[in-house]
Amino acid sequence: MIKKILLLLALLNLLNSAEATSLAQFRFVVRDIMEDSATRHHSDATIDSAVNRTIVFVTNACSCIVAKDSFNTVSATKEYVLKADFKTIQAVYNSDKKAGLYQISVENLGKINPIVTRTHPSYFYIFGRRQNDTLYWMGLDFTPTEVNKIYYWYFPKAKKLTSGAVATNLPDEFHTAVIYRTIEELYAREYEYEKSILWGTRADKEIIIAKSSKFRQPDVILEIPKIVKQEGL
Repeated sequence: MIKKILLLLALLNLLNSAEATSLAQFRFVVRDIMEDSATRHHSDATIDSAVNRTIVFVTNACSCIVAKDSFNTVSATKEYVLKADFKTIQAVYNSDKKAGLYQISVENLGKINPIVTRTHPSYFYIFGRRQNDTLYWMGLDFTPTEVNKIYYWYFPKAKKLTSGAVATNLPDEFHTAVIYRTIEELYAREYEYEKSILWGTRADKEIIIAKSSKFRQPDVILEIPKIVKQEGL
């Protein structure tokens, strides 16, 4: 039993230290922990689907993957398309005016004080332009009259794995949580609810530990300006 535990720990360490993590690697560790086989319980496709669902869940739970992009304002243009992997906004900053922009809902645009004279945008709002459009857009409360460089920091969508992919955008620290959450789902499919709850609890603990570790590392800071988001005025 002790040898089995040490082997599993070694496998998890190997997975977390790997520069590339494939579906096959995740599947191998999950099967080894569950002592599973494709003929006895779960097919490769079933495990792969569970892994990808878990990657989305853990990515949303960690909220530590921050990306950065920018666009230049164009005269008489208030709306700008965002990156294809955009999920939610973190902060927006006008580098030319050295000023942050505050988030506002579309419904509150009419509440902005019209008496205040402004020469550049102060607020932004996020929206999907069309019903069948998969991209998000950023709208500005003030139509620019000059070119300004607008930087924005955002949480990207989770990157699922395919059979040919070897890396997700989820930091290595969260790979163990992905494995444990996948095992939780697979045990639930077998109606092994006690085991499912046990592994779900372990996954939650791993997420907390990984978040605590990741937030101390400088590679996630990305020089995000200290701007308080607000939904209103």
